[in-house]
Amino acid sequence: MNSAPAQWQPTAEERHRAARAIAHHATGAADLAELLDMLGLGAEEGRTPPERQDAPVHCHAGGN
Repeated sequence: MNSAPAQWQPTAEERHRAARAIAHHATGAADLAELLDMLGLGAEEGRTPPERQDAPVHCHAGGN
């Protein structure tokens, strides 16, 4: 049986971290734009971290 491998898609957090790492190593704005484009990433993905699904929820219960 020859089945095609499942397509892996990075999470929003992984894309954010990748864009930040690329920005850190780019030699300038043009280099950064070219690298992001080659990887299918956008500059906006490095600006604001995505909401984490497993982030703890802080709530204050009254009475203490």
